[in-house]
Amino acid sequence: MKRSIIKECLRRARAKNSPSTHTQWHSFMHYSFVVQNNKVIEMGVNRQGSVPKHYGYQKHKMIHAEVDAYKKARGILSDGGFEVVNIRLNRRGDLRESCPCPECFHLMREFGCTRFHFSTNPGIFATMSTQE
Repeated sequence: MKRSIIKECLRRARAKNSPSTHTQWHSFMHYSFVVQNNKVIEMGVNRQGSVPKHYGYQKHKMIHAEVDAYKKARGILSDGGFEVVNIRLNRRGDLRESCPCPECFHLMREFGCTRFHFSTNPGIFATMSTQE
């Protein structure tokens, strides 16, 4: 994935990172972007709601940003894999750890995700392959 795509995702997340643009704003917000062929397809955010149990989220009371983004993108994605960019920002817009939870990792891998790119507490991005 081009570095410019990650920068674009970060720009979009920071533009949404305020209480006026996100009604369920907490001390940290998690944004996920579905990317295919170096194009941002959709964005999702963590929010209140229940995830269908067949997705494997038995203990979570929120819709995770990865699931939200994928549900929006699934009709738009072409055949082939896609990548996910996860960004967690605090209220000041600083990057924080956004490694996917085990449920999101496995679910996105089943749906065709080939890599996760995610922010870390030192303010850099890391990459994790979903290939075994």
